[in-house]
Amino acid sequence: MLKTGLKTYALRDEDGEAIATIRFNPTDPAIITRFAEAGGKIKELVDKTDIEAEPLALNRLNEEVKGLFDYALTGNRNSHGNSDSLFAFLAPTASIGDGHYYFEAVYDEIKNIIEPAIEQSAEESEKRVSAYIDKYKPADGGND
Repeated sequence: MLKTGLKTYALRDEDGEAIATIRFNPTDPAIITRFAEAGGKIKELVDKTDIEAEPLALNRLNEEVKGLFDYALTGNRNSHGNSDSLFAFLAPTASIGDGHYYFEAVYDEIKNIIEPAIEQSAEESEKRVSAYIDKYKPADGGND
């Protein structure tokens, strides 16, 4: 069996219904960088897209946002596995009634999964490394 660190998460709406299932490795050290990078690029795209001047721009924006979510979670913009599930019911730029886009809620929800998972993984790694190093420390604790 190949260990990957992949985990499956069900994202739920306000009524507790699972509306998306995503699968990724939340302890991948590069995920934080990719997630921040994708968030910045999404903001840039939203800021520069003028859907009133060009209505088809909204479709392109939604596709770009989906690709950036896939990139953030897996490192591959073309995987579409996670974005197909995340945006099966609502387009990324759908308004969710509080002045925010749906993709913002998705971003925050995933961030709430990643941050504690990275912290827990770092703590576990620290314990494992400390236990390994402790085997080689002198019994008297002195420096030779």
